[in-house]
Amino acid sequence: MQQFLNDLKSQTNVRESLRGCIDFLKANPSDSSQVLTTLTKEAWAAFLESEDAKTRKNAAGLLAMLPWDGEDRKFIAERLFTGYKNEGTLFVRDTYVKALGAFDCKPFYKELSERFQELTSAEFPAEDQKHIRKERQQLGVLLEQLEEHPGHKRRGLPRGKKWLFRSEPWLLDMLQAEYPEGKRLPFGLVVEGKQPNKLVENRL
Repeated sequence: MQQFLNDLKSQTNVRESLRGCIDFLKANPSDSSQVLTTLTKEAWAAFLESEDAKTRKNAAGLLAMLPWDGEDRKFIAERLFTGYKNEGTLFVRDTYVKALGAFDCKPFYKELSERFQELTSAEFPAEDQKHIRKERQQLGVLLEQLEEHPGHKRRGLPRGKKWLFRSEPWLLDMLQAEYPEGKRLPFGLVVEGKQPNKLVENRL
């Protein structure tokens, strides 16, 4: 572990060292404070600006595992969100969103919601669909967290009036095709419950 931290301080083998820190902290989460204090918050955030996409991906993942506090926590959240908005490599974007889930993202809700709507309604090339689904799924999870009231777990809508289907984004796309009148939300699809027996039997 110490070798990984030394390499990060000297800016050598950065991608591999970030990955090494992630794997180490998964097995030893109590050592996260030691990792955090190795570099300043500015130095940690600077890894998000690397020209190497996998380095940015690893940096976002690691930053979410460190015990940030106070203004440092706000600083890192803002840098992650800026990195996410500027990220042009699709396979990196879902990692940014997942990392943002470890921080207070209420200030970014509007832009995150707009991005989710874009991913839901726009058409993308077939070769991009895998990464688009991953990003959309992570956004759905994050937006659901933001929309839940403290102490209250969302449990769907009243039985017999409207139903809320919750599923993987790609399955929700199929449900939307079956119920075109349904209202798409970040975390599901709302449909009329006039025929509840048929709704229950829907395997999707």
